Amino acid sequence: MDIDKFSDMIFSKILQSVSLQKTEGGFLIKFPYKDFMGEPIEVFIGSNNGQIVLEDLGQTAGCLFSTNQYAETAEGHRLLKSIAKAYAVTMDYDRGILRRELPTESNLAEFFDFIKILVAMHTVMPELQRPRRVVQRRVHLASRLSRDVKQLQLPMYVQKRAPVRGKRASWTVEYRYSLAKKGTDSDILIACADLSLKKPIDEAAYVLAMAIDVKDLQIDRTLRVVYDVNGSGPEARQAAGLIDDNQSRFGYSAFNYADADDKDRWTSMTRQELSVISEGRAPLI
Repeated sequence: MDIDKFSDMIFSKILQSVSLQKTEGGFLIKFPYKDFMGEPIEVFIGSNNGQIVLEDLGQTAGCLFSTNQYAETAEGHRLLKSIAKAYAVTMDYDRGILRRELPTESNLAEFFDFIKILVAMHTVMPELQRPRRVVQRRVHLASRLSRDVKQLQLPMYVQKRAPVRGKRASWTVEYRYSLAKKGTDSDILIACADLSLKKPIDEAAYVLAMAIDVKDLQIDRTLRVVYDVNGSGPEARQAAGLIDDNQSRFGYSAFNYADADDKDRWTSMTRQELSVISEGRAPLI
C-alpha cells in the first residue's frame, strides 16, 4: 500500500474512534479507551468563568468503589490521589468526580494529561483488587441500561457507578441523579442486579442489604432496583422473588427488565425525570 494512502487510512480510523456529543453547557468526548466495565471513557468539557472545565463524569470514583479501593488507605486511592496532585486535578468527593480547570489559552498537552490519568487508573486499579462477583454482576444488564440511558441524551445529569453512603457501609449504584422535592433535593438511586449470572441469590442479597442500610440513614432517597432473569433457572427466579416480595418491606421499587411493561415503565419514568432536570426545574447533583 502506498504510504500516503496508508497514513490517510490510519488518520481516518483515529478520527472515527473519537466521537463528540453536544450537551447542555458543553459537550462530551467519547474515546476508544475502555473503563473498568468495558464502557468507553468519556470526558465532559464545559466552561466556567472563562476557564475550560474537564470532568470525568464519575467513572473513576465508580472504579474506586467497585474494585474496593475507595478507602483512603487503599493502594488505588493513594495512587489516584498522588497522580491527581501531580497533574493539578481536583478530586471532588461530594460529586464523585475528577475535575480540572484550564485557561482558554492552554495547549493540548494539558488536556491529554487529563485523559492519561483516566486511562491509567482504569487500567491499573482493577488489577490491584478485582472482586469477581461485583464485576460479573453488572456485565450484561448494566450495558443495556447504559445504552438506554445514553439514548436519553442527558448523560451529564446522571452519575454512573455512583458511590452511596448507608448507615453502616458504602455502596455503589448504577445511576444516581437528583430532583427538587418540596424545597429539598431528593436523590434517585438506580441499582442493577443481573440475575442471569452465576450467583443470583448473592445478587438479590446485595440489593436487599443495600436497601436496608440506605433506608436506615434517614435521608430523602428513592431506590429503584432493575433486575433481569433472562430465562435463567429456578435459582434466578427465586432471587427475583426475593427482590419483588421485599419492595414494601425495605422501601424500594423493583423493575424486571426482561418484562416489556416493566422496562417501559422504568424507561418512561426515567426519561420524564431527566427531562425535568434538563429544563432547569430541578437541581443537579
